[in-house]
Amino acid sequence: MVVTSRGFISAGSWTYKGEAVVSTYNADTNEQIGETSTVNRDGIKVSTAPQFTAGMGFDAKLTTGLSIDARIKYRDNHYEFTNENTSIEDYAGAQLR
Repeated sequence: MVVTSRGFISAGSWTYKGEAVVSTYNADTNEQIGETSTVNRDGIKVSTAPQFTAGMGFDAKLTTGLSIDARIKYRDNHYEFTNENTSIEDYAGAQLR
């Protein structure tokens, strides 16, 4: 039997810094359909990027043609989606559960 294990860990404070320039385009024609504006995104937590993640797993080859595996992942401080027009003044900072 051969057993292989893996693991990872990542931690950070993923926040936007400064202002973002926002332009809206038609997805079909690539034509700009809105005015270009500047949005203050300074301090907003990056959505869909957990502030902490960890995981581990293993693979076990029991015999020729038969193996098992398992994985587990943990995420913490995962913030709800913010779009490009969310400014620091509108930001609630709610975490996903």
